[in-house]
Amino acid sequence: GSASSLTISSPGGSPRKRLRIAASGDAPATVPPIAAAAISDEGAARLNVAVVIEGACRVGLPLALVLAERGHRVRVVDRDAKALDSVRSGSLPFLDEGGPQLLARCLGELSTRFSLTSDVSVVRACDVIIVTVGTPVDEHLNPNFAVVEEGVRALRPFLRDGQTLLL
Repeated sequence: GSASSLTISSPGGSPRKRLRIAASGDAPATVPPIAAAAISDEGAARLNVAVVIEGACRVGLPLALVLAERGHRVRVVDRDAKALDSVRSGSLPFLDEGGPQLLARCLGELSTRFSLTSDVSVVRACDVIIVTVGTPVDEHLNPNFAVVEEGVRALRPFLRDGQTLLL
């Protein structure tokens, strides 16, 4: 793919930050306002965010670390207690440049806004819930959404009006 520029605008429309992103083809890249607020560090509202289901995985954990670094209060929810214990001990389940240092910072100086839990009920207090779960595919590469559906069913008792749920 080619690299594209993306301007993130505030809700009022004024440009906030210019990013370089990888894009496939000539399709314009867009970022939802909630994601724009998360990656911008210029006066964005600070959110209570939960990264859930497999929050301590290869997708959820890096996202959670960056959100915490950007000033958001992040709760990483994972059903796998061993994965959470591994992260608590400072171990990442993947190789990522700068990842170990950012994890150490989130577990240390940023620990007031970064937490790890297997208690899914913490989503009740969150503004945004981001579900990160591996989606298996069949022999024809068609996704099997049963895992996603199961995760959303687990969240349902703890969801409330006004929250944003990202799948």
